[in-house]
Amino acid sequence: MPPRRTHGTAANPSPLASFAAPLTRLLAAPVLRPFLDEHVFDFYASQLGAQLSLNRVLARVEAIRPEARHVLSFVLRPNPNWQGFRAGQHVQLTVEIDGVRHTRVYSPSNAPAAGGTVTLTVKRHPEGRVSGYLHERVAVGDIVELSQAFGDFVLPDPVPAKLLMIAGGSGITPLMAMLRDLLVHGIDTDIVFAHYAHTHRDLIFADELVRLGKRHPNLHLHFGVTAASALPGELSGRFSGEHLDRIVSDPAERRTLVCGPRGLLDTVNALWEDRGYPESPRGVAIPASPCWCRRRPPDSDRGAGAAWASATAAPAASRAAR
Repeated sequence: MPPRRTHGTAANPSPLASFAAPLTRLLAAPVLRPFLDEHVFDFYASQLGAQLSLNRVLARVEAIRPEARHVLSFVLRPNPNWQGFRAGQHVQLTVEIDGVRHTRVYSPSNAPAAGGTVTLTVKRHPEGRVSGYLHERVAVGDIVELSQAFGDFVLPDPVPAKLLMIAGGSGITPLMAMLRDLLVHGIDTDIVFAHYAHTHRDLIFADELVRLGKRHPNLHLHFGVTAASALPGELSGRFSGEHLDRIVSDPAERRTLVCGPRGLLDTVNALWEDRGYPESPRGVAIPASPCWCRRRPPDSDRGAGAAWASATAAPAASRAAR
């Protein structure tokens, strides 16, 4: 297998693809869609440009950058079929490996932007087929497939005056999207943001969070490490009632959003219930194996994402949302 190309930024698309895109959009107009066969259309459209498709969201990798140990961010530019996302939602990413299509669920980590890019921040797992493929083989200029965004783990509307965000490991991605969205729009909500990881090298977005904390007095940061010695002022070990009392004096007055391993959500929910706080946290647990493998993608693939969303992102009365 050829070696993976280096990180960087993509060159501009070919002139042919730029010319073909408006033509493809014209042919894909609603009035003509009933007369078009999607597979035939996509086959011929792909000869003009790799991102041209009747319905599928095909995204070009524009940049790849490291974020932490074993963590890379992939900046993707979807084709015009993309309908956008809300901070905190999820997407399915599909890649083909040795003739088999593999799908994983990720949360964009960027704020929704007018430019239309989507950033997926991916931690490589030791036995992860897709995460390993993304880290080793996917390069700037490659094309991946996305689903439309789904899920209701999003910022409350209206945004409350006080928020508490608790992130564990790679569960920081949807919360980081929410945080970036709040700050880019100048919303002055008072935000307490706690980020846990095994070691300091595993703290995703740590440098950016520190910079944001210096620029925004309404952002109060707390880092915690569970498998290393904490530095002065940091939290040591897993989230607990003692940690909560250290980082915030008014948890009952805050809307709480949590994302991380199931154990983190269980601990937060149990603590809130034990203390009788009036509003339960909302959260998403990182799924153990959010994947589907297909040799040919059936129509039901789109429904799989909705099923996963309902299992992980719906609010519940006495525990975090699943």
